[in-house]
Formats: sequence, structure tokens, C-alpha cells
Amino acid sequence: MHRTQEGNEDMRKMKLFGLGVALLAIVAVAQPAHAICGTGFVITSIETGADYSYLVNPAVDPATQGLNGSTVSPALQGFFWGLGVGDPTLGVGADNGTWAAPDWLYLVPGAPANILTHWAESTGIDSCIDVQGALGDRCQVTFFQDVDPDTGQGLFVLISTADDDAGGDFFLNREGNADITLVPAAQMGVLNSTRNGSQGVTVQLTGPSVASIVAGSLLDLDPDCVVAGGGGTDPLNGIVTGFSVRYLVQPRGTQPPTNFAADAWTDAGTGVLPLGAPAQAAVDCGGADSDVYLTYQLHFDSGFASPLVSASSTRTECGPNVADPAERIRIKPDTRQKPTTRQQR
Repeated sequence: MHRTQEGNEDMRKMKLFGLGVALLAIVAVAQPAHAICGTGFVITSIETGADYSYLVNPAVDPATQGLNGSTVSPALQGFFWGLGVGDPTLGVGADNGTWAAPDWLYLVPGAPANILTHWAESTGIDSCIDVQGALGDRCQVTFFQDVDPDTGQGLFVLISTADDDAGGDFFLNREGNADITLVPAAQMGVLNSTRNGSQGVTVQLTGPSVASIVAGSLLDLDPDCVVAGGGGTDPLNGIVTGFSVRYLVQPRGTQPPTNFAADAWTDAGTGVLPLGAPAQAAVDCGGADSDVYLTYQLHFDSGFASPLVSASSTRTECGPNVADPAERIRIKPDTRQKPTTRQQR
């Protein structure tokens, strides 16, 4: 579902007074509440009552699908970490640990979502970003993923933010109060496939391009937000390390996948490949007539990986009985409900 322009305007009528109060409240509690992080450096999309940005999933209809009536869905996931010092292993590294993404939000019923938390807010946070060094040389990376409630496919936004030198806080709001908008992940492309006996198939693929990831990235140009060896010709500043291929095997003729959780798909064993690189996946379908779908998972600095995979490829047939070449290249119709007018761009 998608918001109408009129709905957008109505949602933007949140009182600025409320935003200011929220920011003051979280700064007030950002005291030595965490044994590891003695100072609760603020993480927020509300810099002041007049300078703020909403977190928006454009596929969500807030009234019927939004978390607490907001602009994101209850399926929102994400993580934040100190650039170069995070670690997805729980209890290790400077990152959000078990502090879940929905808890980072400031939600007023029926109003857009804002990001509002701090580094000392939860004992679930692993270590403190201050381990990277003195104020002024730290960068936080924040990654959100949400789903289109109608298709299950993922959208994402990647943000890097250098701390403000005055207080060490991390302001994620954009110029001109622009929204922090999640974008759809690009689809994995299939170039060709070759039967591997009666048991499997080998598929040649095109991975996601740098441009497709840049489209969902809001990156700080501060030198502190560039990974060593990144920057220069890399517009993602070394923060995105590449992608890996995952696949799903389903009985022949079943509907395309709707579950895009990364752990629901099998790792194809490609390792992490550079963005834009070609890929090859050998899939064993166990000798049964099957449909194979392929997708990718993004990988980031400090070992983090996206919790959702991208939109899947078109199907590839696998098994002892496959269509003739002319039939094989036809895309299997998707008989799920077609988008309504309000879903179309």
C-alpha cells in the first residue's frame, strides 16, 4: 500500500513542540545508565524541533499496515555500529547488540516514525562507540530493512553519520527535513543456466550494482566515515563489502517465494563477492522436478549482513524434466494479487 499525497500532508502535521520535547527527554536520560557506555551519545533524526526527518517505508499504508500507525511496518529490522569497531557476535564490538530496531523509534500514534535512542539506553547494547577514540573521530553506521506488506519483498536504507564534535551525538536528519526513505532492493539477474545431470543446475548470475545500493544510501562525506581503503572511486566509502548468493528450491509449479528472511534461503557458497561482479551458483535439487529462485544478501563493514535478502530472480527449472529451450526462457506467471491503483507509481 502507498500513501496518497493528501495522506502525506496529514501525517506531517505532527506538532513541532512534540518533537522538541522528545529530543529533550532522551537527552535528559542519556546519562551513565550503561556499564560499558558511560555517556549516552544520542542517535536521532530529530536535531531540533525545526530540523528533523521521518523514517518512511513508501510501501506501507500507515493507517492499516504501519507500526503504531506510523510510516514503517512491524517487520522493521536493523542494526547500528561504530564504523570499524562493530561485531555481529552478541556481546562483542561496539553496536546495538540485542537492542532491536523498533525500540530505537519515537512513535506517536498515527504520526510518522522518527529515530530516537542513545548509546546508553539499553543493556542489550554491546560496548560503546567511544572505544574508537576521542570525540570528533567516530562514525556510526545505521542500516534499516523493512518489507512491502503486500509482497514480502524488502526495502532498505543505509546511513553513515559522523558525530557532532560538540557533544559526540549522531544526528541522522537530512537537509531540508527530507524523509529517510527506504528503497526496494534490486533483483538478482539470471544470465543463463546449465543442467547438472538430473540432480541440479548451474546458474550464471549478475549481482547488484554499486548504483543500486547507492540509491538506498545516505552517507556522510566526513573522512571519519570512510573505511580504510574505501572512498576514492567507491561511492559507498568501503562500508558495503559486497554480496553473497542464496537460493531457494521449491516443488515445480508452486508460487514464487514470499519469505525473504535471509535464513530461509540456502547459502550458495559463493563467499562475499564485490558489488557488480558476476556470480555462479550450483544448486542441487535432489533429482526432483523443481523451481529454483536465487537472490543475494548484502555484507557490510565489521561483518554485518542484511537480515533480508533482495527480490528473487525469475525461476530456473531444475530436475530430470525441464521445458524445451524456447519454453524455459518464459517467465512463470505470478498469480498473486496484482497491485491496486494506489500501489502503482
